[in-house]
Amino acid sequence: MKLNRQNTFRAAGGILFVLASAMIHYQVKVEMAGHRGSASDRRGDVRAGSESPDFSAVDLQGRSVVLADFRERKVVVLEFWATWCGPCLRALPALQELHEEFQDRGVEIVAVNLGEDPALVREFVERNAYAFRVVADRERTIGKRFGVSAIPLTVVVDTAGRVKSVYSGFGSTHKARLQKMLERLTKESVSTESAAAEAGI
Repeated sequence: MKLNRQNTFRAAGGILFVLASAMIHYQVKVEMAGHRGSASDRRGDVRAGSESPDFSAVDLQGRSVVLADFRERKVVVLEFWATWCGPCLRALPALQELHEEFQDRGVEIVAVNLGEDPALVREFVERNAYAFRVVADRERTIGKRFGVSAIPLTVVVDTAGRVKSVYSGFGSTHKARLQKMLERLTKESVSTESAAAEAGI
């Protein structure tokens, strides 16, 4: 009897060790992505220059969010994240600053939370006073369309609905790079609108 109990404890300990190792491996992968902060032309099937996948969702305020509706009106920054992800928590304050800087300049920031309960996400967002749009992608439907395999992941979509940048992780230069890109894209958008107005379009 003693031997059986001892074997049971050893087996249970072995299973817990395997599960813990798998969780640590995944967390390390996410953390490494966060510290590395790598720009990429491609993530899954989403690549710079390609047409962005579309999606339809409802944000935490109950407003409809359809990516295609922003075409010809706004540059969209999609940020895929979760509350348990350390690099994501460092990225969100920078997103809030960019939201404040560009919200009146034709930029929409949409933070897509992956796999968490909407009530938990709402409490987190309200506690931190984030004002950009937040979508709870509990079933990871949107994440799958964008080929998200690690977070945080930033995807910038221009006013033509094309992917301009795919950036994984969060590094020291992330905010500055994103700010520079938004400056350029919003200027291009204004120039295009001015040219169309002059042409009477």
